[in-house]
Amino acid sequence: MAMSESNSASPADQLRAAENLFMAGQFSAAGGHFADLAASTNDDYRVMHRLGELGLLENRLDDAIHWLGRAAMVGGGAEPLLAEAYYRARRYPEAAQCYAQLGQAAMAQHLATFKQREPYRLHAGPSISILEFLTREPLPLVRVLVNGIEEALFVFDTGTWDTVLDVALAQRIGLPHGWQGRVSCADGRDARVEYSRLSCLTLGEMELADLPVQVMDLGSAMAGFFEPHGVDGVLGLGVLSRFGVELDMPAGQLRLYRDAVEVTASIPCWLGTGRQLLAWGEINQQPNLWFVDTGMTGFDCLLPGTTAAAAQLTRDNQNAIGYGGGGQIALATARVDTLLLDDLHKTPARAVISPAFALERRYGFRIGGLLAMEFLKQAVLALDLSNMRIAVRTVNPV
Repeated sequence: MAMSESNSASPADQLRAAENLFMAGQFSAAGGHFADLAASTNDDYRVMHRLGELGLLENRLDDAIHWLGRAAMVGGGAEPLLAEAYYRARRYPEAAQCYAQLGQAAMAQHLATFKQREPYRLHAGPSISILEFLTREPLPLVRVLVNGIEEALFVFDTGTWDTVLDVALAQRIGLPHGWQGRVSCADGRDARVEYSRLSCLTLGEMELADLPVQVMDLGSAMAGFFEPHGVDGVLGLGVLSRFGVELDMPAGQLRLYRDAVEVTASIPCWLGTGRQLLAWGEINQQPNLWFVDTGMTGFDCLLPGTTAAAAQLTRDNQNAIGYGGGGQIALATARVDTLLLDDLHKTPARAVISPAFALERRYGFRIGGLLAMEFLKQAVLALDLSNMRIAVRTVNPV
């Protein structure tokens, strides 16, 4: 009787094939292979770890917790991802225990203060809330209401997860002091933050209660960037994942839908285990796994040297200054013939090349660069993170 190639392959060969798919960013195909291996092997740590990691990437958090919990019982190394899974699932008591075991006392103490309160709790409200931009440049800013008492200006940022408050805003509203920690930023550097908890955040007519927040000195990190009005905080994916989202740049609106399926989003996206929003697109007609970061602007994309070389980019004689949570960074610039994500082609585009793109190989698979807000400024970005779909639609500017 003839046997299929997958059935005739040894477990080692099957594992190697699954790993190759994972490292190539072919997450769905890799998941099928690892699921087959899990059915035929007995508590293989590598298989359980990858299935948990794939659950995180696809935001299937119950699956991630199941597989990472099993992996943690078999061998060490799965605990950081298990903590991340509990955190993203908003199961803070379990997350606090995991972070305490990992020696991350500040994060553990911060989450323990929530006790049994549900974080990001959405109160009753309309089916849609529309927030008009105060400005589109250099990044879209919207007005929000903090703790029901303080109007503030927040920037929309898919490059971060937690809501971030400027230290001056935290002082104005009397936010309780929390615990000091450090977080990794999209530019690869670390920033000092203080973990705390916000009672409520009102976005148009939507109100969220009990939000984890990070407090940092945004004025120093982004000195001169948001003049003359300044910026008070950052809306990250932790908040945005509670809604269906449309960032309509030509119309100057951020639209939040209580039901995420109201948003039409067509292509798969993933959440990296460091909470990066990932999607496949192209650069100069070559496939590229992008980190979509609306919190960076001034250029269309940021590239590691390897992607720039593969796309045959020629560096020009100019430099650019990038802004991020880690402060300013000097970057070389180059021209790109074409960039693509979903329905949006940009020809030509402007790239900056980072001497050290820390995210490129951090998670095993390769992240080929970062798409910034400049790329999206004539488009509508739609997010449905409940189904892990993204869309970018081109429209005529108003």
